[in-house]
Amino acid sequence: MGKFSEEPTLTNGSIERIGDGVLIGVRLVSRSVTEIYDHRLRVFGITAAQFILLSLINRRPITRADIARLQHLERSTLTRNLKIILSRGWVEEVRDNADGRSRPIALTEAGKELLRKAEPEWRTAEIEATALLGTDGMMIIVSVADHILHPTDLAGRAAENDGSATLANDAPVNPAD
Repeated sequence: MGKFSEEPTLTNGSIERIGDGVLIGVRLVSRSVTEIYDHRLRVFGITAAQFILLSLINRRPITRADIARLQHLERSTLTRNLKIILSRGWVEEVRDNADGRSRPIALTEAGKELLRKAEPEWRTAEIEATALLGTDGMMIIVSVADHILHPTDLAGRAAENDGSATLANDAPVNPAD
């Protein structure tokens, strides 16, 4: 059997800095913020992920493909959460506007009522999440999310500003990134 080495397996000490990396930091923030929302919404029998879906569907009937694209969701994750909110009667498939290839999903009256009842707890969770992140941290996260959802808007703003772009809230962006 080979001898165990305590030497890092990556060069330049990179293995020792993995805990300081973007991925670990983003996942920690995501889990921490999600737990705040999950805690506040639990009394309504809903998770933060399901609340987001209901909020998105509340805007207008929307197809599964559009939801997945807008939320950057894997099919299995979307299917799991949709199955729950469909079975609880908070959303339904709309057949009268369907084009035969897709069936848009719309909020039911029960889903609208759930959103109305849960909104105060969602607002409280927003305050708690902002307190955790700080106002600047929250604004940066919202700006990054806006950039991910609307990358062409950012490119358009860069062209209008001689190549220097800004995210939402005028956070500067390095166009070389």
